[in-house]
Amino acid sequence: MSEIPVRLTVGDIVKAVSEVFSVSEANILGRKRTQAYCVARVIAVGLTRALLGMSLSDMGKHFDNRDPATIICMLLSVVKSPNSHCTEVKKILARLDVNQTVKDLFTEEFLSMRHLNLQHFSLRDLLDGKI
Repeated sequence: MSEIPVRLTVGDIVKAVSEVFSVSEANILGRKRTQAYCVARVIAVGLTRALLGMSLSDMGKHFDNRDPATIICMLLSVVKSPNSHCTEVKKILARLDVNQTVKDLFTEEFLSMRHLNLQHFSLRDLLDGKI
């Protein structure tokens, strides 16, 4: 009998980011703007978009009712400095227990998102070779 894959949630991603960055989940989801919280929040948003393929408005609802334009700004900040948090992203993916092949592909793609159309990026596209 094959195992049923566990579905990731925004909560799972936020929890993993919280553990790796040593900040509370409430601060990742909240509005405080200290650097540690902002960096963790941006990584959480980027991972949520890439791993779950959520719409910008749905993501905004999960992250303290932020406007989709704010979510886009967060995603663009990942694009501006793609290699600055490579180690942390790998640790987060390990905590999420993502398949190793997906983890390797995803880390490489996540850290070089300059060429991606952020409106349509999803892990499914990555695995299907559309990106």
